[in-house]
Amino acid sequence: SNTAQYTEDNEYWAGFYGPGSSKNNAANCPAGYYPSVTALDSLYKAYPGRTIKTAQGWPIDHSYWSGTPSQPLSLTTPNTYYIVDLDDGSRRAIVNSSINNMQYQICASKRVAKAAQIVLSSSLALDGASQSVKVKNSDPIPVTVTTTDAAGNPVGNTPFAIKH
Repeated sequence: SNTAQYTEDNEYWAGFYGPGSSKNNAANCPAGYYPSVTALDSLYKAYPGRTIKTAQGWPIDHSYWSGTPSQPLSLTTPNTYYIVDLDDGSRRAIVNSSINNMQYQICASKRVAKAAQIVLSSSLALDGASQSVKVKNSDPIPVTVTTTDAAGNPVGNTPFAIKH
């Protein structure tokens, strides 16, 4: 079954392994449907201080999984994700496959946008011949990273790695 059972106010609620865990079950959110940590933060801001429990009836004794990995620059498949506590708005990173880390989950109604393009830009002038920024050895290069979806809309909290 790969779920835990938690009791809150004489009701039973299921706890799940996190996104990307090999210990999943049919009730897990499909890939791409876990809400981002930013979306869960926004949910807490809309229902601060335990009010999601009183206004909507949601359980709050455990946190909720986000689909946001906590190690965004990893070259391996992430296994640590942020969880958000809708009781107090706190967040922390935990491993997605530990039996002691089962949390509540909600699934997004629409697939969470993934970055389709990563654009690096700098405030420094480009060298005309090479179309690159050139600086003296050990001088810093300010870089702005912009990630967008397939339609060109900005996508935040996007994990990526740069290799050269």
